[in-house]
Amino acid sequence: MKQQRGWLKKMNVYVARPKVAVSFIEVADKIGKFFARKGHRVTVDIAEKLYLPNIALKIPFEFITWDYYILICTVARNAIGWFDLYSQPMYSKRAFFYGVVEGTTLCPEEYVRKLDYKLVVPSNFCKEELEKMGVKGIKIVKHGIDPLEFDVPQEEVKAFRQRFPSDAYFIYYVASGDSRKGVDKLLEAVKIVNTKYKLFLQIDLFPSFEEKWRAYRDKLKLENRVFINPSFGKMAKREIATKMHAQDLFTVHAATAEGFGMPIVENMICGKCPIVVDAPPMNEHFTEKEGYKIPYTHIEYERHVDWMIFKHHIYNPEDLADTIIYAIEHPRETEEKGIRAREKAMKEYHYMKTYEQFLRI
Repeated sequence: MKQQRGWLKKMNVYVARPKVAVSFIEVADKIGKFFARKGHRVTVDIAEKLYLPNIALKIPFEFITWDYYILICTVARNAIGWFDLYSQPMYSKRAFFYGVVEGTTLCPEEYVRKLDYKLVVPSNFCKEELEKMGVKGIKIVKHGIDPLEFDVPQEEVKAFRQRFPSDAYFIYYVASGDSRKGVDKLLEAVKIVNTKYKLFLQIDLFPSFEEKWRAYRDKLKLENRVFINPSFGKMAKREIATKMHAQDLFTVHAATAEGFGMPIVENMICGKCPIVVDAPPMNEHFTEKEGYKIPYTHIEYERHVDWMIFKHHIYNPEDLADTIIYAIEHPRETEEKGIRAREKAMKEYHYMKTYEQFLRI
């Protein structure tokens, strides 16, 4: 009880995140909102900002002492360097690196070991992968969502859905578009499904991947079924939520490798039955009661630039197509799974519940 009362003291909390990573920015904002709602003083800013001990380098000078410092980033060498600096007692009383991996980090082991007993991850997958590198004392805090961000007027949802034929099915995929996201397998599955049912797909991805996936779509002759927009990172959450709600009963998260898979949970909060590969961390968010899982055939490793080796869980597009067709042909079962998926997301992933764990570590 004494420890719990201690947390009632107003703290000075600094939440640090990268400059441009969309998902990390959103996570940082939610963590900042959590601490603010708990009555603490919160600063959410980029991780690369330079401070002298107890003095912010800006005019006028601001004296700072952080009771709590949280850095949100991929587990990479440069991020660990900043964390190693600001986790020192001269800056912070308590500090945690809230990190993810999509496989094996290429960060030297001596750097990763600096995170012993200071590393927090959002999934069991991340925990297990980093434990293989010898990191000790890893804690799990799931990413949280704010259900109010997905409460959009039905008129907007219906207006968007009317862009597609009423006698067809529609799914929406928001993803960066890199090799982890399984866009090729999703497109191949959509082609197969369209031999039996009319299925439309919209993908919002990074502009840098637009040409690649448009070309592959056209190669599959899906120009009239798949619409690709270079809008990832540019949309308001309300627009994303509207598109998620506009889907028919189910959604597909086609990724072969993730650190967490936030869109899975976001679609669940919209009441959509998720379809994912049966591999971590994608399969950590729900059971067979709330969604469908497709088997993977093998694991492939891919070096991504110089900071990560992606761990791909490879599956057959035919299995994905078969699962989509099953979801279409069993609407009652799919709808019931979607209802339970929403209940599970509301119960387990509300940001005020998940980020409460930071006060219990």
